[in-house]
Amino acid sequence: MIRFKVYTRISEADPKVYPAGLAGSVHLAYKNESGDQIPLNKNYGILFVKGEISAEDTIVPMGIRNPRIFDQGNGIINIYADIYHENGEPVTEYTGKVFLWKTTDLIHFEEAGIVDKDSLPVDSASDELDIGSSVAQNAIRYWTPITCTGVKIPPSYRYAGRHRIHALYCKDPRE
Repeated sequence: MIRFKVYTRISEADPKVYPAGLAGSVHLAYKNESGDQIPLNKNYGILFVKGEISAEDTIVPMGIRNPRIFDQGNGIINIYADIYHENGEPVTEYTGKVFLWKTTDLIHFEEAGIVDKDSLPVDSASDELDIGSSVAQNAIRYWTPITCTGVKIPPSYRYAGRHRIHALYCKDPRE
């Protein structure tokens, strides 16, 4: 089992660095063997709530706060969160309601939409959940960027002939 955490980020002082619309999304992290929390997706959000269209025909950005995660059973993991305006004000028409996502793998998510908070087992929900190793490892691989894909060349190398250079890149220098 690997412990996963759901959270939102606080918007930075400079909104160009990490605007509130991105900060108000579900972020995922896991705890490694040392107990360190490792953010996934480069610490960017993974789940976003859709904005709405105003009476003036403009987009009203929405965000979330207080994300929670729980195991529904049958391999289904639920994540829900309170809905807020991008400026941090709660959305009054959604009082007592939350936005819900469902997943079986922490990679592909289904929007269940806005639901009554009372219909969920809020007592068993938390900001952390132990996930089975297979699902957890797949999610970690998916949400972690690939690094070091190039060939490493020594910082200095004394030229000793074509075959010695070739040996750096081939198993058999006679190829």
